[in-house]
Amino acid sequence: SKVASFGITQINTLKGGAGSGDVNAAYTVNIVDGLAQQFSVDPALADFYRTFFEQNKISSDFNGLSTIISCPEPSLSRAEIDAYAAGNEVAVITLGRNSAQGSDRQNVKGDYLLSDVEQALVDDVSAAFHAAGKRVVVVLNTSGVMDTSAWKDKVDAILLAYMPGQEAGNAVADLLSGVVNPSGKLAQTFPARYDD
Repeated sequence: SKVASFGITQINTLKGGAGSGDVNAAYTVNIVDGLAQQFSVDPALADFYRTFFEQNKISSDFNGLSTIISCPEPSLSRAEIDAYAAGNEVAVITLGRNSAQGSDRQNVKGDYLLSDVEQALVDDVSAAFHAAGKRVVVVLNTSGVMDTSAWKDKVDAILLAYMPGQEAGNAVADLLSGVVNPSGKLAQTFPARYDD
């Protein structure tokens, strides 16, 4: 399949968290590179995200234990997304959340809830690809729970990758291609509402 891979976390893939949740990896295979090993990934879209990441990434230190690299989610117009839907067979949207000990998920946009840009991405990609009879998969590269109830019915599948270590991209590609069965059991319950 031709894959349109969306989301900044496909480039800034989270192998582990910060502090005690960090992984001292020799390398990290990001999600878009893992997908490219098994699928034809749209090169223009991948280049857009790579360039945006290089120009907008932010590095911060976590207590001298970890370096945290973050990057905002870029906006794409509906016309741009429509063009990617026309030229590809499936969409993969990667959403991520980093974490560290000593702080809980907060019930705010960009943390437990999707940011406005992330919500627009899910809405617009789903609308464009579904209008063309094509499927949309969301990959959650996150340490723990986040809201899915507000958008889960807009996509065809959700793969919870958690923080899968240095082979992250290859593991995600193996799961999405069917090389292995995504049969792991969740270590947490995803609540329907934050209050739960």
